[in-house]
Amino acid sequence: CRTHADELAHLERRFCQAYSAYIEPGRLDRWAPVLIGETERENRVAGHAVSEPVLIGDPDMAAATVRDGVDGPRVPMVRMSDAIKRVSA
Repeated sequence: CRTHADELAHLERRFCQAYSAYIEPGRLDRWAPVLIGETERENRVAGHAVSEPVLIGDPDMAAATVRDGVDGPRVPMVRMSDAIKRVSA
C-alpha cells in the first residue's frame, strides 16, 4: 500500500461506507462484473498502466460474479418523460 499512515483511517472509512452501501439489502440485483479500487480508477484516468488483479478467494465464485455482472449503472436510468408515459399508459 502506498498510502501514508495518516491517510489510512480516512481510506478505511471511505471503503467501509462504500461497501456498506453496496451490500445494502435489495441492492444486489445488479452489479459490475469487476469492482476496481480508487487507486486503479485514478491510475486509469491518468493514463497509467494498471496491474492484473489478484484473485483472493474461490475461483468458481469469482467466475460466477464476472459472468453474471452487468456493465453499466446498477440503478436503471430513464428519462422522466418516458417514465411518465409508461405509468400513464
